[in-house]
Amino acid sequence: MTVHDLGDTPPSDRGFVERLTLNRIDRDIFLGWCHAGSPLRAFGGQVAAQALVAAGTTVEQPGRVVHSLHAYFLRAGSTTDHIVYMVDSPRDGRSFSTRRVRAVQYGKTIFTMSASYAQQLEGPGHTTSPLPDESWIEKVPAPQALPRTDILHRLSQTTEGDDNGWPHRDFVDIRFVDHDRVREMTAGRFDRMAW
Repeated sequence: MTVHDLGDTPPSDRGFVERLTLNRIDRDIFLGWCHAGSPLRAFGGQVAAQALVAAGTTVEQPGRVVHSLHAYFLRAGSTTDHIVYMVDSPRDGRSFSTRRVRAVQYGKTIFTMSASYAQQLEGPGHTTSPLPDESWIEKVPAPQALPRTDILHRLSQTTEGDDNGWPHRDFVDIRFVDHDRVREMTAGRFDRMAW
Protein backbone atom coordinates (compact mmCIF):
# COMPACT_ATOMS: atom_id res chain seq x y z
CA MET A 1 0.00 0.00 0.00
CA THR A 2 1.10 3.53 -0.59
CA VAL A 3 1.06 6.47 1.76
CA HIS A 4 0.42 9.91 0.24
CA ASP A 5 -1.77 13.03 0.40
CA LEU A 6 -5.48 12.23 0.65
CA GLY A 7 -6.93 15.65 -0.07
CA ASP A 8 -9.76 17.31 1.80
CA THR A 9 -12.77 15.31 0.62
CA PRO A 10 -13.78 11.71 1.21
CA PRO A 11 -13.01 9.30 -1.65
CA SER A 12 -16.33 8.59 -3.34
CA ASP A 13 -15.02 7.30 -6.66
CA ARG A 14 -11.80 5.60 -5.63
CA GLY A 15 -11.15 1.93 -6.25
CA PHE A 16 -10.71 -0.67 -3.55
CA VAL A 17 -6.93 -0.38 -3.21
CA GLU A 18 -7.02 3.43 -3.31
CA ARG A 19 -9.45 3.41 -0.37
CA LEU A 20 -6.71 1.84 1.75
CA THR A 21 -4.24 4.63 0.98
CA LEU A 22 -3.12 6.61 4.03
CA ASN A 23 -1.40 9.94 4.57
CA ARG A 24 1.63 9.61 6.86
CA ILE A 25 1.57 12.48 9.36
CA ASP A 26 4.50 11.37 11.52
CA ARG A 27 6.58 8.22 11.96
CA ASP A 28 3.72 6.32 13.66
CA ILE A 29 0.67 8.49 12.87
CA PHE A 30 -1.46 8.10 9.74
CA LEU A 31 -4.58 9.75 8.36
CA GLY A 32 -7.28 7.96 6.38
CA TRP A 33 -10.79 8.54 5.05
CA CYS A 34 -13.71 6.26 5.51
CA HIS A 35 -15.76 5.46 2.41
CA ALA A 36 -18.60 7.85 1.72
CA GLY A 37 -21.15 5.21 0.70
CA SER A 38 -22.45 4.39 4.17
CA PRO A 39 -24.60 7.18 5.60
CA LEU A 40 -24.83 5.91 9.18
CA ARG A 41 -21.35 4.87 10.30
CA ALA A 42 -17.84 3.99 9.19
CA PHE A 43 -17.49 0.63 7.43
CA GLY A 44 -15.66 -1.69 9.83
CA GLY A 45 -13.75 -3.65 7.21
CA GLN A 46 -12.19 -0.53 5.77
CA VAL A 47 -11.18 0.79 9.20
CA ALA A 48 -9.56 -2.58 9.99
CA ALA A 49 -7.81 -2.71 6.60
CA GLN A 50 -6.46 0.83 6.96
CA ALA A 51 -5.23 0.01 10.48
CA LEU A 52 -3.42 -3.02 9.07
CA VAL A 53 -1.83 -0.85 6.35
CA ALA A 54 -0.69 1.65 9.01
CA ALA A 55 0.79 -1.10 11.17
CA GLY A 56 2.50 -2.83 8.24
CA THR A 57 4.03 0.43 7.06
CA THR A 58 5.95 0.71 10.35
CA VAL A 59 7.44 -2.81 10.11
CA GLU A 60 10.85 -2.06 8.61
CA GLN A 61 12.33 -5.56 8.65
CA PRO A 62 12.02 -7.12 5.16
CA GLY A 63 10.07 -10.33 4.66
CA ARG A 64 7.76 -10.00 7.66
CA VAL A 65 4.09 -10.59 7.02
CA VAL A 66 1.13 -10.42 9.37
CA HIS A 67 0.31 -13.82 10.85
CA SER A 68 -1.93 -12.88 13.79
CA LEU A 69 -4.44 -10.08 14.21
CA HIS A 70 -6.91 -9.21 16.95
CA ALA A 71 -9.27 -6.26 16.57
CA TYR A 72 -12.06 -4.57 18.50
CA PHE A 73 -14.65 -2.16 17.15
CA LEU A 74 -15.38 0.11 20.12
CA ARG A 75 -17.79 2.71 18.71
CA ALA A 76 -19.22 3.84 15.40
CA GLY A 77 -17.07 6.14 13.32
CA SER A 78 -18.20 9.04 11.16
CA THR A 79 -18.04 8.70 7.38
CA THR A 80 -17.67 12.46 6.91
CA ASP A 81 -14.28 13.02 8.54
CA HIS A 82 -10.73 11.67 8.68
CA ILE A 83 -9.70 8.76 10.87
CA VAL A 84 -6.35 9.06 12.67
CA TYR A 85 -4.37 5.83 13.06
CA MET A 86 -1.77 5.82 15.86
CA VAL A 87 0.69 2.92 15.78
CA ASP A 88 2.62 1.67 18.81
CA SER A 89 5.62 -0.60 18.20
CA PRO A 90 6.14 -2.62 21.40
CA ARG A 91 8.67 -5.04 19.91
CA ASP A 92 10.88 -5.74 16.92
CA GLY A 93 12.68 -9.00 17.61
CA ARG A 94 14.88 -11.23 15.45
CA SER A 95 11.93 -12.88 13.69
CA PHE A 96 8.76 -11.19 15.04
CA SER A 97 7.39 -7.64 15.16
CA THR A 98 4.37 -6.58 17.20
CA ARG A 99 2.17 -3.57 16.48
CA ARG A 100 -0.81 -1.99 18.24
CA VAL A 101 -3.04 0.49 16.42
CA ARG A 102 -5.70 2.90 17.69
CA ALA A 103 -8.14 4.44 15.21
CA VAL A 104 -9.35 7.79 16.56
CA GLN A 105 -12.03 10.30 15.57
CA TYR A 106 -12.89 13.47 17.51
CA GLY A 107 -10.49 12.43 20.29
CA LYS A 108 -12.25 9.10 20.90
CA THR A 109 -10.92 5.64 20.06
CA ILE A 110 -13.29 3.88 17.65
CA PHE A 111 -11.15 0.80 16.94
CA THR A 112 -8.10 -1.02 18.34
CA MET A 113 -5.95 -3.69 16.77
CA SER A 114 -3.00 -5.81 17.79
CA ALA A 115 -1.00 -7.48 15.01
CA SER A 116 2.04 -9.72 14.95
CA TYR A 117 4.38 -9.98 11.96
CA ALA A 118 6.78 -12.85 11.34
CA GLN A 119 9.35 -14.03 8.84
CA GLN A 120 7.98 -16.65 6.49
CA LEU A 121 10.00 -19.75 7.29
CA GLU A 122 9.90 -23.27 5.91
CA GLY A 123 8.86 -25.81 8.53
CA PRO A 124 8.70 -29.58 8.85
CA GLY A 125 5.98 -31.44 6.97
CA HIS A 126 4.04 -32.18 10.16
CA THR A 127 3.23 -28.48 10.55
CA THR A 128 1.00 -28.55 7.47
CA SER A 129 -2.65 -29.36 8.11
CA PRO A 130 -3.93 -32.35 6.14
CA LEU A 131 -6.52 -31.51 3.51
CA PRO A 132 -10.05 -32.80 4.07
CA ASP A 133 -11.60 -35.33 1.71
CA GLU A 134 -11.82 -33.52 -1.63
CA SER A 135 -14.43 -35.75 -3.31
CA TRP A 136 -17.06 -33.01 -2.85
CA ILE A 137 -15.18 -30.70 -5.24
CA GLU A 138 -16.36 -32.68 -8.29
CA LYS A 139 -19.99 -32.14 -7.22
CA VAL A 140 -19.73 -28.35 -6.87
CA PRO A 141 -20.43 -26.18 -9.93
CA ALA A 142 -17.72 -23.83 -11.16
CA PRO A 143 -18.07 -20.23 -9.92
CA GLN A 144 -18.91 -18.97 -13.41
CA ALA A 145 -21.92 -21.32 -13.51
CA LEU A 146 -23.44 -19.75 -10.38
CA PRO A 147 -25.34 -16.46 -10.14
CA ARG A 148 -23.67 -13.51 -8.45
CA THR A 149 -25.03 -12.81 -4.99
CA ASP A 150 -25.53 -9.21 -3.98
CA ILE A 151 -24.76 -9.98 -0.34
CA LEU A 152 -25.08 -6.35 0.74
CA HIS A 153 -28.61 -6.23 -0.69
CA ARG A 154 -29.53 -9.42 1.16
CA LEU A 155 -28.08 -8.08 4.39
CA SER A 156 -29.98 -4.80 4.04
CA GLN A 157 -33.22 -6.80 3.97
CA THR A 158 -32.46 -8.08 7.47
CA THR A 159 -31.04 -4.94 9.11
CA GLU A 160 -32.55 -1.64 10.10
CA GLY A 161 -31.63 1.59 8.40
CA ASP A 162 -29.84 2.21 5.17
CA ASP A 163 -26.33 1.35 6.28
CA ASN A 164 -25.55 -0.81 3.27
CA GLY A 165 -25.57 1.80 0.53
CA TRP A 166 -22.01 1.07 -0.52
CA PRO A 167 -21.81 2.31 -4.11
CA HIS A 168 -19.10 -0.13 -5.25
CA ARG A 169 -20.56 -3.56 -4.56
CA ASP A 170 -18.40 -5.14 -7.25
CA PHE A 171 -15.48 -5.21 -4.81
CA VAL A 172 -16.95 -8.39 -3.34
CA ASP A 173 -18.06 -11.17 -5.67
CA ILE A 174 -19.66 -13.99 -3.68
CA ARG A 175 -21.27 -16.95 -5.39
CA PHE A 176 -23.17 -19.37 -3.14
CA VAL A 177 -23.54 -22.98 -4.26
CA ASP A 178 -27.01 -23.13 -2.64
CA HIS A 179 -27.85 -19.48 -3.30
CA ASP A 180 -31.56 -19.99 -2.51
CA ARG A 181 -30.71 -21.17 1.02
CA VAL A 182 -28.21 -18.47 2.06
CA ARG A 183 -30.13 -17.46 5.19
CA GLU A 184 -31.54 -20.88 6.11
CA MET A 185 -30.32 -22.57 9.25
CA THR A 186 -29.90 -26.35 9.32
CA ALA A 187 -29.68 -28.13 12.67
CA GLY A 188 -28.91 -24.82 14.38
CA ARG A 189 -26.00 -24.02 12.02
CA PHE A 190 -25.30 -22.12 8.84
CA ASP A 191 -23.31 -24.53 6.65
CA ARG A 192 -22.67 -22.97 3.27
CA MET A 193 -20.34 -23.41 0.34
CA ALA A 194 -19.35 -20.32 -1.60
CA TRP A 195 -16.87 -19.17 -4.18
